[in-house]
Amino acid sequence: ALGIEGRADDAFVQNLLAPLNDPTSQASIVAERSFLARLEGGCQVPIAGHATVEGTTLTLYGLVASVDGQHVIRDKVEGVVEEANRIGEVLAERMLQAGGDKILRDIYGQA
Repeated sequence: ALGIEGRADDAFVQNLLAPLNDPTSQASIVAERSFLARLEGGCQVPIAGHATVEGTTLTLYGLVASVDGQHVIRDKVEGVVEEANRIGEVLAERMLQAGGDKILRDIYGQA
């Protein structure tokens, strides 16, 4: 994935960049980012999200682990590509309910 920014009101730049966008990659990134955002993931937190697209189905795989690797939670959610954002949020909520909330509280010092 490559991130390029341009002014929202600059039609010339938007039109210039439009052919560079790959809808499949965009959907994958949206799902992964919504997953990480809901979990408040950062570079120092053992959280992983990986999305794949097959036809119109997006599958998001997720992982939350303790820093020492002793506790690992894995799950996945599938849905239609158009619901990439929701897929990320749903997976994050499922992982929080499965014990990810405790792992993350421990990591953030909120135990």
